[in-house]
Amino acid sequence: MTRGLTALALLTPLSLFAQGVANGGARAISLAEAVRLAQLNAPAAVQARGQLRTSDAAIRSTYGSYMPSLNVNMGGSQLGGQAVNPNGCASP
Repeated sequence: MTRGLTALALLTPLSLFAQGVANGGARAISLAEAVRLAQLNAPAAVQARGQLRTSDAAIRSTYGSYMPSLNVNMGGSQLGGQAVNPNGCASP
């Protein structure tokens, strides 16, 4: 029992340092803020927000399929050299 308490007493400062408490990284928050952060970061809430974004993107994509589209193509060619008439003479 005494060994367990001694080990706990020795390891507690290490675990606090790993969490940033010793560096001043932790700060006190109110209960309301803790509840808000828990609700914001809950896995179900994160998943629901992701599904909402996906469905919004699908709706925009569907609207886009009904919009008219405009395609423009340009082409050109240039021929060089001299043409030969039926008599076999080159013409300019």
